[in-house]
Amino acid sequence: SAFSLVNAQAKLGRVNVVMDLARDLPRLLGNPIQIEQVVINLANNALDAMSQDGTLTVRTRFVQEASSRWVCLFVSDTGSGIPAEMIRSIFEPFVTTKGERGTGLGLWIVKGIIQNHAGKLSVKSRVGRGTIFKIDLPVVKL
Repeated sequence: SAFSLVNAQAKLGRVNVVMDLARDLPRLLGNPIQIEQVVINLANNALDAMSQDGTLTVRTRFVQEASSRWVCLFVSDTGSGIPAEMIRSIFEPFVTTKGERGTGLGLWIVKGIIQNHAGKLSVKSRVGRGTIFKIDLPVVKL
């Protein structure tokens, strides 16, 4: 699974992985392989942002307000953060904070997958303090 791949890579860099997954989440609309790819891309970026030590947290929550129901997925790290002037452009193709090591396609792909799943994607980051990506995905209507 995606989490075993992330855990193996995290151990190489002495990164602590915290999984805080809600139980009994409802079914999501969409392709589970693509959602797994989103988690892998975001987790790999988080691991890259933490040079050696740090914490990668993957958290899920179920939210229901009025007639809307969705699953929130959070991927956060205690890494280097993203400069404020780059936040607006990180989801564009070929934009990277990794220099020559990055293609600049990972977050663009993540954005496309989330849009194709009628979801929402947001990011909060502080340089030197880490980054939190939040994804809201609609739940199958019963």
